[in-house]
Amino acid sequence: MKFVKSVLTPPIMAISAVISTALGAQAANYTLTFDAGEHGVLAGTSATSASVTVKDDAASALHWVEVTAAPGWCHVGWDPELPDKATADQTFTAVYKPDTTTTVYYDSHATGNNDGSSWADAFTDLRAAVRACDATAKGLVKVRQGVHHAISTRNTDNKADATQGYIELGNVAIVGGYTGDGDTRDSDPSKTILTGDRKDNDTWFTAENVDTRIKVVENGVFNPINPDNTSAVWRQPDSATTTPNSDNDYSLFHTADTAMHRDIRIEGLSVTGYGAYWSWQGGRALSLGKHSRCLVTNCLFVANFPRSSGVLMAYGELDVRDCTFKGNSAASIWLRAVQSGPTTRRVFTGGAITSALCTIDSCRFERCFHNANPDNNSHEPYVSAVNAYGNTTMSRCVVTGCVTTNQSGYASYGVSTGVSRIRDSVFSNNLEHACGSKAAYMISASVISNCTFVGNAVRRTDQTAGTSFLAEVTVYDSVFESNSVMTASGASPTFMLTSYNPIWLYRTRFSGNVIEGAASSPCASLFSGACNLRDCSVEGNTVRGAVLGALVYDTWRGGWCVNSSFVDNTLAATDYTALWLLRTQWNATGNGDYHTFIGACSVARTPVDYAFHAAPGAAITKFDTIKVINSLLVGTPRVAVISTTAEPLVIRNSYCFGAAGETEG
Repeated sequence: MKFVKSVLTPPIMAISAVISTALGAQAANYTLTFDAGEHGVLAGTSATSASVTVKDDAASALHWVEVTAAPGWCHVGWDPELPDKATADQTFTAVYKPDTTTTVYYDSHATGNNDGSSWADAFTDLRAAVRACDATAKGLVKVRQGVHHAISTRNTDNKADATQGYIELGNVAIVGGYTGDGDTRDSDPSKTILTGDRKDNDTWFTAENVDTRIKVVENGVFNPINPDNTSAVWRQPDSATTTPNSDNDYSLFHTADTAMHRDIRIEGLSVTGYGAYWSWQGGRALSLGKHSRCLVTNCLFVANFPRSSGVLMAYGELDVRDCTFKGNSAASIWLRAVQSGPTTRRVFTGGAITSALCTIDSCRFERCFHNANPDNNSHEPYVSAVNAYGNTTMSRCVVTGCVTTNQSGYASYGVSTGVSRIRDSVFSNNLEHACGSKAAYMISASVISNCTFVGNAVRRTDQTAGTSFLAEVTVYDSVFESNSVMTASGASPTFMLTSYNPIWLYRTRFSGNVIEGAASSPCASLFSGACNLRDCSVEGNTVRGAVLGALVYDTWRGGWCVNSSFVDNTLAATDYTALWLLRTQWNATGNGDYHTFIGACSVARTPVDYAFHAAPGAAITKFDTIKVINSLLVGTPRVAVISTTAEPLVIRNSYCFGAAGETEG
C-alpha cells in the first residue's frame, strides 16, 4: 500500500543527518545513541549504531529514525520507546519480531474452544483475537459475516482496559466478509457489522416527525438513512426523554502515540453505534497514534457519534480508500467538571475524519452532521466531513447532504478544512449554518482541481464576521453551480470566494450562484481579496442585498483577470453596484507595486452603476494602476474611478459601451 510521506519525514540517510536535518543548529543538551541491534542496520548506512546530540525540546524528529531489518525480521519499535523529547543521555535499541504472520479467526457467535484456531473454535472477543497476533511481526484476523459486539463487555472508557477499554492494535490486518467456509469471502462490508449499540435501539428518525423511527440495523441489515425520502434524518437515542446513546460502547480501535505500528489494515467491515453522548472522547472507530500507519479500505461507517474529532482520528499516517461515511453525527457541547475551582469546559470538534497526514481516495460522505452549541469555548474548527491540519489529500470523493451548524463564537468550515489538495470530487447539497463572532466557510483547502460544487448553501445569522463559500484556495478546472451564500443580519461582507493572499482561479465556471448580504452588510460580491481569474466563465450569477454589490471587490493586493467572460449576471444593492470595486488600502503608505489588470475579457448583459469604482475610504496610490487591455465591456452606464491620483485608469484597445451604446470613460 502507498502512503503520503509526512512533511517531517526526511529521506533515508545516516542517523546524524536525520537529526541535523530535522533540528538544525541548536544547542546540545543530551547525547542519544541508537543501536540497530542484532537483526538490522541503521537505514542508509552499514552502521549498527550512532550517537547524536540534541536539544531537549526538539527531539520529536527522532521518531523518524529508520532501520533496515535483516531478511526474516521486521523492525517493530525501540527499547525503551522513543520519547517526545530528550530528558537525559540515553541509548535506544531496535526491537524486532520474526517476519511471519499469525492468522486467527473471530466470530462472536462461535461456540467452540475460543482459541481462534478455526471457524468452529473462533475467538468470541475481538480484543483477544488481536492480542493473539502479538507474537509475530504481523497478524491477520479473519472476521465472519454477521453482527458482532466486538468487545465482550461494554466499553465505558477510552483506555486500554483489559475488559472495558478500546482494542489496542499492533501490526495486524482485520478483514471482514468471511462466510465461515474456509477462506470464502464476500467483499460487501455491510455483511460484517461491528456494533457498539449494546441494546440494539439506535434509530433513524425524520425531521418532520421524530416519532417516526426505524432501527439503524435490523435483522443484520442496515436500514436506509432516509426511510421515507425526507430531507433530514439523523441518528437519535432510544427515546426522546433519555440521554442520547447513553448505553453505547465508547470507541473501538486505538494505537498509542508511543507505539510504532506501520502495517495496520482494516478492510471489509461496517462500524456503527460507537460513541455515548456524554463520552467526551467517544465515537472513534479508530484513533491512530502519531508513529503508526494504517490502511482503511472498503469499509462502511454508519451512525457513530464522534465527540472529540472524527470517526477516524489520526495523528499518524492514515490511508482511507473506497469507504463510506453515512449518518455519523457529532455535537460539541460543554461539559461541567466541578472541581475545587470554577466550572471548566471541554469542547470538541466533529467530523467523519480528523487527521494530520491522510490520503482519502474514492470515499463517500453522506448526511454527516456536526453541531456546536452557544456554550462552546474552543478555537477548533467545526466540520462535518474532513477536518485536516496537515498534509491531507482528497481524490475521487463524493460529499453530499452533510450539515454543520455552529452557534459558538468560533469559526466553522462546513464540510472540509485544512486539506492540502481536493481533486476529481463532487460536493452537493451540503449546508453550513452559522452564527457568532467568527468567519463561516463551506470549504477551506490549498488547491482544488477538477471538482464540481452544486446546490450547496452557506447560511449565516447574527453576522459579525465575514461569510464565504471558499477561503484561501487556488482552483483549477472546476464548476460552481447553483450554490448560495446568504446572511440574514450583521455588518460584515458576504462572498463566494475570499482570500488574504494572492490566489488563482484557472479554467473554472461559476453559474447560477446567489450571494446575498444582509441589509447592513457593507458589501456582497462573487470574488474578494487577492483573487486572480484566468480563462474563467462567470455566468448567470446573482449578487444582492448589501449596501454595495460587485463582481470583484477589494483587490487589496492587486488582482488580474485574463481571458475571462462575465455574462448575464445580476447585481443589486441599496447604494450602488460595480464590476470592480476597489480598495487598495494595503498600499496607502506607498509600499508595494500592485495593479488591477483586466486583459482580453468580456462583460455583457451585466448592468451596473459603475464599471470601476473605489470603495469608500480607499486610498489608491501612485503605485496602483487599473489597466483594461483588449477587452469588451457592454451595458455599463459609466466607467469611473474615485481616486487620489490623476491617472489611475488606463484603457487600451478596449470598448466600453454604456446603456445607450455610447463609449464612455
